[in-house]
Amino acid sequence: MKSRDFVKDKTSRPKTIHYALNETEREIIRVVRTLTWLELDDLTDSIVACMPNANRSNVYRTLVCFGINRV
Repeated sequence: MKSRDFVKDKTSRPKTIHYALNETEREIIRVVRTLTWLELDDLTDSIVACMPNANRSNVYRTLVCFGINRV
């Protein structure tokens, strides 16, 4: 028996989530998407030109996070 004062399970989510892109880079992706509404592949091509560490999957994850993943 574990010596806890509660019966609810603890969350398995990490306390710190590490992102491939920093907050500024994610904000740039959000602004470019909302101004141009480019498709994912076209948006990724334009973003990678100025941010070499960006790729299609983390651009898509950023769009999903902001809720703007559908054109």
